[in-house]
Amino acid sequence: MKYPAMILFLLLCGCTTTTVQHANITAAEMAKLDTVADADQSKALENLSVPDLLREGAGYLSQGNPSLAELHFLIALKKDPGSAAACTGFGRARAAVGDAKKAEMAFREALQRQPTHLPALLGLGRLHRQTGKTEQAREILETALESHPGQVEIASELAIVYDGFGRYDKAEPLHRQVVEKQPGSAAALNNLGFHFLLRERNSDAVAALQRAWRLEPDNPVMRNNLAVVYVLGGESDQALALFQKTLGPAAAWNNLGYILMTQGKKEQAEKAFRQALDLNPRFYANAKENLEKLQRREETTVE
Repeated sequence: MKYPAMILFLLLCGCTTTTVQHANITAAEMAKLDTVADADQSKALENLSVPDLLREGAGYLSQGNPSLAELHFLIALKKDPGSAAACTGFGRARAAVGDAKKAEMAFREALQRQPTHLPALLGLGRLHRQTGKTEQAREILETALESHPGQVEIASELAIVYDGFGRYDKAEPLHRQVVEKQPGSAAALNNLGFHFLLRERNSDAVAALQRAWRLEPDNPVMRNNLAVVYVLGGESDQALALFQKTLGPAAAWNNLGYILMTQGKKEQAEKAFRQALDLNPRFYANAKENLEKLQRREETTVE
């Protein structure tokens, strides 16, 4: 049985011959610096060196502040217009706010300046994967892996893309390579477990996801992934216990019911949805909606 895509929601994550488009960042974006000079203290930032600007910009990105990160990268570009790292940082900042078009242009401009720049290749490949341009992502990431053999982030991203194409024969060696090089990475083990789940190798998926969960027992994604595999493997009690730790009792029963419903286990699903309603009848509208959906399916089957 192929699992519905809506319950397989749990990946964590890792050059094409298309003509390069010029982002003209240094011309089109520098005007921002004058308009925000007082508010963002851009004049003070201009006293920083390019390496310092790049380092602080990356730090703001990791803190979830793409606007301030972008300002640092723009000033770095003003100081060093040929910096592939500054172009890439700008691209990452635009990607973080959902501006895929400008992010792609920035990554491509970085690659024009430095064709094998690893962060730009990775950023462009990941951007294409996240925006559904899977063929472009595959081409870029394959080229990136040729330029940077064994690089784990690229290998991880490419493995995810191969999984999306159903090329499991190519994906599994890459997933295993990443886990071998990063044995303490819960994300790598999670992605391997997801790969096995797609292939309906439940026992392998459980083994990988259990290892991921042990590394990060408080991570709700790890916990919920393992719960999903338990349900699919017929171990609903263990799944429910894990869901409850993350979601609470009512939501846990609803999630359990939904997965059971996708498996065609109507009686068990109905019991789970009713349990969710009993626990929280006023708040948990989702359980009622799912129960009605299940009943409509039964009526359609009878007809």
